[in-house]
Amino acid sequence: IGDSMGRLAVADVAGDSLDDLILAAQFADGPSNLRVDAGEAYVINGSAALSGTKDLLVSPANLTVYTEDAFDELSSVDAGDVNADGKKDLIFGADDADGQTEGKVDAGELYVIYGSSALSGSRDVCQGVGCAGGSQGAAPGVAIFGADALDDFGTVATGNVNGGSIDDIIVGAALADG
Repeated sequence: IGDSMGRLAVADVAGDSLDDLILAAQFADGPSNLRVDAGEAYVINGSAALSGTKDLLVSPANLTVYTEDAFDELSSVDAGDVNADGKKDLIFGADDADGQTEGKVDAGELYVIYGSSALSGSRDVCQGVGCAGGSQGAAPGVAIFGADALDDFGTVATGNVNGGSIDDIIVGAALADG
């Protein structure tokens, strides 16, 4: 019934020293609305002129990211510099995605798209033949797949948890059995 936009992060993924808004719509239906409840992420670039109301139907986001399959349910977004290039990278999880070969129901998936001033338009992480609503997409910088079916791997956060110089990715698997 609705896209259920509600998860968000704020970080400079464009590398222009202005924070960008990163939004997740867990139940959005992908390109041409052909992937029911796949989920989408949106990046709205920061700007001193950003104000008022923004309707994404009328004025699209600077970047729209489509998850791979129907019912993947993009569930969380964050950003951190995980490749030490000085730009925050877009990180998102789809906790009901079915793994690399679609053989692990609700195992979950996590994707990293490296931050860049060239992030614009749309990015479709679908890599298989027959991607609904579009052609084969551009590979993300990193893809991580949940270990077991029904793990619901994909709740993401970033931070420097080991004292190193690179942000770390923290991922939860809500239903993993240990």
